Amino acid sequence: MTVSISPSHEFEREKDVELPSWLDGLRAKTCDVQSVSRLVERAVNGISSTLDSLDHRGKITAHLDLSMMQSALEKHEIGIPPPLRLLVERLALELRLPPQLTYQLYFLENPSQEPRTFFPGEIGASEVLLQGAHGEMETQHLKPAVDHLIRLAKGVDSEQDRLGFFISATHHIDRAKELLLALISRLPPQHFKEFVSYLHGTGARYSAAFPAIDTLLLSYLPTYPVEEKEHDLLVQPLLGATYATSADLEIAKQLRKDMPSPFISVLQGASNIKELHATLMLLESYRSLRSAHLSAVKQFVSPDASRVSPGDLGLIRRRQTIKGVISNAPLQAFGRTGTGGVSNIPVYLSDFIARIDDSIAFVEQRIADQD
Repeated sequence: MTVSISPSHEFEREKDVELPSWLDGLRAKTCDVQSVSRLVERAVNGISSTLDSLDHRGKITAHLDLSMMQSALEKHEIGIPPPLRLLVERLALELRLPPQLTYQLYFLENPSQEPRTFFPGEIGASEVLLQGAHGEMETQHLKPAVDHLIRLAKGVDSEQDRLGFFISATHHIDRAKELLLALISRLPPQHFKEFVSYLHGTGARYSAAFPAIDTLLLSYLPTYPVEEKEHDLLVQPLLGATYATSADLEIAKQLRKDMPSPFISVLQGASNIKELHATLMLLESYRSLRSAHLSAVKQFVSPDASRVSPGDLGLIRRRQTIKGVISNAPLQAFGRTGTGGVSNIPVYLSDFIARIDDSIAFVEQRIADQD
């Protein structure tokens, strides 16, 4: 969810120690490392002195500020001062969050009233645009879609209720696609290229909703190589909570491993014609969203991967090979490449869209058999 923090719950941030200001100085070479170190020290001292008086939301925002500062220093190859690293680790431990900038922190917990950015001006406005779009897609539409699919997977006795969940999940997925297309049309690629290098893999591969829907739709576990400390970011929607506790994490892992797909009954021939049509609409809707996602990746992340397209027979035939490449390669969010010089993300998305196509064709044949 997007967090709004009232001024009384925030530490007082002086303008000359705000992140975009001193990063501008670094980029323009008007601010040296010693000056940055002094600004970081002042900022860390300011947060540290008020930390005990902050409420939970205030501490999340403080963790965001510190983690962005740490990420910026890494980007500019400046050593992380021990007080900054220790404060990040302290907050991470208390909040049960990774001691680094994450998708959840940057996109979903960035306060809308005073959003944190790496750039001022027009580029900073583009950062805010991206944060808002991700937050709305994830929390207002993809998360509800996941909730409906989980209800279906657990079993719903009433046919009318089952159809209602199918229709509602399809509506949310359609709306997420509309938001994504609107974002693509408004976000300047050159702005994205400027600030994306500060995010260090904080992108949509850390979104919990997409992998959860992938899993629930096709009983297909994503092959992203996920560190144990990051796993909670993938399973949050399955928990219905903002953050996963260790106990919740074990439950979520079990759900992802053993929960039957809501479409198993369709594939086994147990569904009636109405549910088959509802299933087809949902699969087509999700295919459309993932295709828009692939277009965005090609435009903003991996322009060199334009030759990768959904349904490529070569990709389908090499599916197991691709799966192995994705499993073993160091997959990152923003265009770092695996084997062959093609970003793993468009390869993964293209392969996944091909899997959706297979499912669509299967359901279409089932419908034809019943007509």
